[in-house]
Amino acid sequence: MDLISIVNLVSTIGLLLLTWVMAKETQRLREAETEPEVSLYLDPNRVTDTSIDIVLKNNGRGAATNIKFSYADEALPTSFINAENLSDIPMLNGLPFLAPGQEIRCFFTDNLEIARNFAPKVTFTYTNKRGSKFSESTVLAAKSFIGVVNRAPEAQLLRWAIEEMRDKYCHKGQYEKKAA
Repeated sequence: MDLISIVNLVSTIGLLLLTWVMAKETQRLREAETEPEVSLYLDPNRVTDTSIDIVLKNNGRGAATNIKFSYADEALPTSFINAENLSDIPMLNGLPFLAPGQEIRCFFTDNLEIARNFAPKVTFTYTNKRGSKFSESTVLAAKSFIGVVNRAPEAQLLRWAIEEMRDKYCHKGQYEKKAA
């Protein structure tokens, strides 16, 4: 074997190994793009400006299955919500499935003063379609919403827009109740 043949052989083996490594990396990236990414957080209610919702959302591109929750301390403060424990909130009992982009909202509290010192740590686990298990933790700190008010919830904005259009385009009194 001459020198050129040896160089060609080594180059070919090097390119083969590099191609194999790149193919494996591409496969890992493709799998990661289809993983679920579930988050649990508190968010101001979309209708009222005094309530806080608890939200579970799958931000990933893959379905999350077998979602289970655990709590460091699940007892809720008195008069917090219509429940005694976090596990009394239906969505926190666990869910069999959460589709990509799916969001589930549930009323959490409208009494932020009681919630001031309440910040439970919630850990939740879920699996993907291949059975890989994921675990996340979050702290539900409602006190961060004290003093924060929705400036104009969507329902209020819609009502104002309808009233403005009615006043602008309809005859005055056309939509008022008539005395019987």
